[in-house]
Amino acid sequence: MENKKYILFVFALLTSPFLFGQIIGSEEQKKEVESESKKPIIENAGDKPARELDNSTSIYFNTNWSNTYRSLKSNPNLFGEEIGKRADEVPTHFWSFGIGIRTMLNKHFRFSTGLGLIRNGEKYAYIGADSTFNYTTTYRYISMPLILDVVYGDYFKFNVGAGIIPQMMLSYSQDQNWTNSVNAKGSFEDKRKGSDPTFNPFIISAVVNAGIQFQYGTYWSFYVIPEARFQIPSTFSKNAPYIQKAIAIGFNMGLSYQL
Repeated sequence: MENKKYILFVFALLTSPFLFGQIIGSEEQKKEVESESKKPIIENAGDKPARELDNSTSIYFNTNWSNTYRSLKSNPNLFGEEIGKRADEVPTHFWSFGIGIRTMLNKHFRFSTGLGLIRNGEKYAYIGADSTFNYTTTYRYISMPLILDVVYGDYFKFNVGAGIIPQMMLSYSQDQNWTNSVNAKGSFEDKRKGSDPTFNPFIISAVVNAGIQFQYGTYWSFYVIPEARFQIPSTFSKNAPYIQKAIAIGFNMGLSYQL
């Protein structure tokens, strides 16, 4: 009996370091798992740490709503004509769209460029005693904004900017509708390509804006930026009857994603 007790005692002495090591190892593994679980989700995902997301370069997806009009006068050369009924045209509104890139040049200055579709125009309506006539004119351009902004803020930003927007004439359309004395209705759509010699194929608009941007996720931001555009050269060619320059007041709204 004493021999058995002696053998058990020796066995316990020999195996205790191994068992103690197993307990210590289990405790260390548990601490490592807990430490890993407390790390930021971004870091666990193998991504940049949150404070390295400095919004240095981002891609934006833009929509623009603008109330558009124009300045209009008769061309003083030999081809000029009286403005006539066009003097009674009124503003109309359009949606435009774009995509582009914004890059921080330093802490407060940001440069933006991209490609977009800009639309502007005007409309006219006549209501007589026994007839009506109305039309809406639309000018479409491929645009490439070049804008420099001053930016303040971190997750909530305020910006003020100015720049130019080179534009290439894409197309023109005028939707006409009328009724006559017997209430018969008629319609006609005048459509022309941007290469039509009536139009100036390339124009430039000056733009100013001011707005806000809110970062609501690690990479995504939402922005609203009111802006005003002022066309510099005429919509029409130098031999056209009129000199027309578009004016647009509206706002940009969209999402940006940090690259």
